[in-house]
Amino acid sequence: MSIIALGMEGGGDGFTAPDASIFWEPLIGEGATAITRPVFLMVIAGALVAWFLLATTKRRALVPSKGRMMTEGAYGLVRNSIAKDIIGSHEFLRFVPLLFTMFLLILVNNFFGVIPPFNYPTMSRIGFPIGLVLIVYVVYHVVGIRHMGVGGYFKHMVPPGLPGWVVPVVFVLELMTYFITRPLTLALRLFGNMFAGHMVLV
Repeated sequence: MSIIALGMEGGGDGFTAPDASIFWEPLIGEGATAITRPVFLMVIAGALVAWFLLATTKRRALVPSKGRMMTEGAYGLVRNSIAKDIIGSHEFLRFVPLLFTMFLLILVNNFFGVIPPFNYPTMSRIGFPIGLVLIVYVVYHVVGIRHMGVGGYFKHMVPPGLPGWVVPVVFVLELMTYFITRPLTLALRLFGNMFAGHMVLV
């Protein structure tokens, strides 16, 4: 017999499973215009990231401080292991600021899920992952179209050398992947991990 069952037999209140209502915590106002706990935490995360970067990079020194070493380590990870390896050595530098900012913002907000007194992963509210995905979505397609042209951008979705009858099928599948499936799965993956983790902790 489980501990919960024993507690219920002994007159205890038992265990009440958490539900999705724990993710809606309005602090100011009501309804759709309310300022909720995750909105407040996102503002704090943005302020923390900005303060940390400014504080650790404002002074140059021959021997860097611990904070500067942390900043340079995170920057090097994003620059070399994410931007350079995925985008390529010729075009990656101009995208590093965007990737570095998003990396730190997501990292801090995910840490909020396990650090008191926050104890709330901001990305467990689906609106935040969707907002970040929309930024990447627009940048990705705008850069691609500027680089290849409209015709070239859609043409590159189909690998060369395919039989003619396969091309329309592959094109439709790739079109759905680029414009629907990929951004949706990126948002849902981040949201799902944070949502599930918070439910387990609660």
